[in-house]
Amino acid sequence: MRSLKNRVAIVTGASSPYGMGRAAALRLAREGAQVAVVDLVTDGAGRRALDKVAAEIEALGVGSMALACDVGEADQVAHCVAQVIGELGGVDILFNNAGVGAAGLCEETPLETFDRMYRVNTRGTIAFTKQVIVTMKQRGGGSIINNASIGGLYGDAHFSAYDASKFAVVGFTRAVALELGRYNIRVNAICPGLVDTEMGQTMLGYFAELSGDTPQAVRADMTNSVALGRWGKVEEIAAVVAFLAGDEASYITGIAMPVAGGYPPAL
Repeated sequence: MRSLKNRVAIVTGASSPYGMGRAAALRLAREGAQVAVVDLVTDGAGRRALDKVAAEIEALGVGSMALACDVGEADQVAHCVAQVIGELGGVDILFNNAGVGAAGLCEETPLETFDRMYRVNTRGTIAFTKQVIVTMKQRGGGSIINNASIGGLYGDAHFSAYDASKFAVVGFTRAVALELGRYNIRVNAICPGLVDTEMGQTMLGYFAELSGDTPQAVRADMTNSVALGRWGKVEEIAAVVAFLAGDEASYITGIAMPVAGGYPPAL
């Protein structure tokens, strides 16, 4: 049974071949949703990557759109959402997944890096959320899912800029859930832990350089902190997104759900 049939979804940050956005977009499509995939496009390779995801979705028998958008630019976000509404009729599901990462000690991290984290991770989430509220009200409800990262729940040394932006996403999620519940619009955050993505590999490289160990040794050490003893798969994150998007999660709103295999140990 295709539980999301006739629904329209937007997934931001969807073009990375090993990313959570692409995995979530494909999972929502398999559940029957039409999916507009959105990402920053700076060159031909980026355009081809985004178009490829849209083609993969259409191959599953549902409609798709591939839209270039800088989530930190409010005008581009408004135009993007208007295109989806015009082409697909409205928006029922929004997965605010677009994000950037940065590592470094706070005292060595330029304020410009903090600004960039906020611009993409936080402001981009806010901008897209604001733009879909009217159409979701008109359609009788909807589901907004924000990718907050486990960094949005637990501070981590060397990630002050990133974690600050993600903590803000969690606070935003909880506040807006209270505002929109009366309209049957649910707003939740997911908080993935160690997941095999390009950002995860970049993080390994940073700590390998810092420690002088190999990325493989760093990965093994970090894996020891995960209760389930392994890193997560993007498909496992996508499954949670699909759950929160669907009717089986109809009484869930305002949460920040760890999807981290029991990482960090404080969980």
